[in-house]
Amino acid sequence: MKSLTDIIVAPSGADKEKKLAADFVCGGKNDEVTIERAINACVKRNKNLLLLNGIYHIDAFYDRDDGGPATAVSIPNAHREITIMGQNHEYGFQRRYDNGVVLYVTADALEKTGGRAVDVIRGKWTPAGIQNGSSLRLENIAIILNDNQHPVRCVDLRRTDRVEVKNLSLVSYGGLIAEDSDMGLGTPPPVPAKGCIGLTMTDGSNYDYSNYINVQTWGFDEGIQVGGEHVVCVNCGAAIGNYGYTFGNYETNCGSNHPITMINCLDERNINLPLFNFCGDHDADKELLGEQEITMISFNIERLSYYPTYGQRLFDSDLGKLLICIDPGNKVWVDSMRNKI
Repeated sequence: MKSLTDIIVAPSGADKEKKLAADFVCGGKNDEVTIERAINACVKRNKNLLLLNGIYHIDAFYDRDDGGPATAVSIPNAHREITIMGQNHEYGFQRRYDNGVVLYVTADALEKTGGRAVDVIRGKWTPAGIQNGSSLRLENIAIILNDNQHPVRCVDLRRTDRVEVKNLSLVSYGGLIAEDSDMGLGTPPPVPAKGCIGLTMTDGSNYDYSNYINVQTWGFDEGIQVGGEHVVCVNCGAAIGNYGYTFGNYETNCGSNHPITMINCLDERNINLPLFNFCGDHDADKELLGEQEITMISFNIERLSYYPTYGQRLFDSDLGKLLICIDPGNKVWVDSMRNKI
């Protein structure tokens, strides 16, 4: 008997019983097409989406002729909350990832972008991200990029009115994860390309609060781009990338970026400290404009310590200068004048 509330999608690797129970079965190639067909069926039949455990292969990004970036999956404005739920949350990223729901963006898909900025998941694009009828609940989902050398944004919420996000894991170096590898917290991934982003929050004002619980990113240029109005983040983390968190660092077209409350969140072993851009800036009279108001309760920062690669460049926010690695084994860095640091 089919579910009265959910459209069920099974991955290509699911067993026979699960495939028989599913409304849609992926073939293991261009699974983004099947997932979007299922989302459209949810809208038409007033249901929500349930993804069964397994790996879903994302093989292409598509122009939607709506003014937004090309995307693998586009969520329509249904004028109600759409729920995309995974059966279980995938936690095991150190050596394997086969115990939950994983959307894997393949190397071929990334190469075909040709350097243009694309999204994995986003809402239907509109002139501004408010009053679109596009509320989203996203839970128990992992998105893994094959590599972090392309300008890909995993989850783009800039055209979603408000969100409930829980148990979202975003990883940028899937092609380097293996049983005999300590890639991740052992050996850090390559320095990510500019524009390789984990999560971008909403476009200013929300309806009610937007809540983010247990959102984790690994190895991005910007792990979590924080913004929106009436935002609460609990137990969120961003690790082993360029910036873990950036605040007020993407364009907004409506409303305000405040208040934002972060509880027990972490910034772990990123190259740079969190970036505060349009966030409480002063005007010429030294009055606080309050473009973004942030409250942090137990925010943990663990600084980066690892063996870099030869020729690696990074901007040290403490020294205020660009550094270049000339001896990875001894961790020797120089500035642009060849002065050792």
